[in-house]
Amino acid sequence: MLDRKAHWENIYQTKNLQDVSWYQPVPETSLAFFTENHVPKDAAIIDVGGGDSFLVDHLLDMGYTDITVLDISAHALERAKQRLGDRAAAVNWIESDVTAFTPSRKYDVWHDRAAFHFLRETDEINYYVSLLKEHVFPGGFVFIGTFSEQGPTKCSGIEIHQYNEQDLSGLIADKYHKIKCIYTDHLTPFNTIQSFIFCSFNTKKQHNYMKKIFQLKNAIALAALFILFSTTAKSQTTENLPIHKIVMQATSADAMVQKSVTKQLKNLKDGWGDSVEIEIVFHGPGIDFLVSEKTQYAEEIKTLMNRKIRFVVCENSMRERQVTKDQFLPGVQYVKMGIGEIVIKQEQGWSYIKAGF
Repeated sequence: MLDRKAHWENIYQTKNLQDVSWYQPVPETSLAFFTENHVPKDAAIIDVGGGDSFLVDHLLDMGYTDITVLDISAHALERAKQRLGDRAAAVNWIESDVTAFTPSRKYDVWHDRAAFHFLRETDEINYYVSLLKEHVFPGGFVFIGTFSEQGPTKCSGIEIHQYNEQDLSGLIADKYHKIKCIYTDHLTPFNTIQSFIFCSFNTKKQHNYMKKIFQLKNAIALAALFILFSTTAKSQTTENLPIHKIVMQATSADAMVQKSVTKQLKNLKDGWGDSVEIEIVFHGPGIDFLVSEKTQYAEEIKTLMNRKIRFVVCENSMRERQVTKDQFLPGVQYVKMGIGEIVIKQEQGWSYIKAGF
């Protein structure tokens, strides 16, 4: 029988950070889940199987203050601590196999990228699921990523359990509401592709509560709009409308999503004209939308740029996808970290919209 701890200690002792298939300098999908779900900065977060992942670095950069990283390998955790330097003291580090983990507290966010799929025995899977059900606060989130059914069957020489959306959601369906599941391709340092499924969940109680809140907010907003337009329709012009500031996030390379993005941007400008300021941030596979040789919407993008919409590309995504600035359409702007740009804009009061449908 495989000695799981010895196996992983050997991996982290003998391989460099960039020499493992799961190396990912910017965990964009995971970070997007935090942004999209407006996870508070003081949320209690645990990263299961975090090892020397860069997620903790980015969460600290984003201002999160209560982070726990759990991993079976002491060497992996030590590498992360050394990388973080003095900032490592702000993180709670736990060396444990998750199947032997007995949490002393509950968490607001349970994150797992590519640890859960190593569990193949029924009793280990059941124990892991019991942790999710018992040690996440009501209203909390579960963000989990595994190899999909189109992904590898092994990782680091160990057989894994592939998942699809139905199987992954079904494990915790009695306690959690599925927010969304997405399929994404991870480009390894060896230029191979690994297909992942990532799902986000929150408790059903919180989901129903938030649904009522959103319905109430929508009703109030509609009432306010009715009053506004009924009293000012005769004299209102775009010149005296308030300035709206919108930051949009685009991560998909799907052609239908890209078509929807151009339509959304046009509609916003047609409706509000110069009274709306728009920045759309592209990262992950979404940057292909602005690559000259790949995009189908070069003319539409040029027109939208002329209407003062800023198209911004994440430089981290460029490096990960091996794309250079000379490959992008003229007029594209750049930021070091796409997720960070979105967070900054929200902190400045900009409204956030997930681009597409």
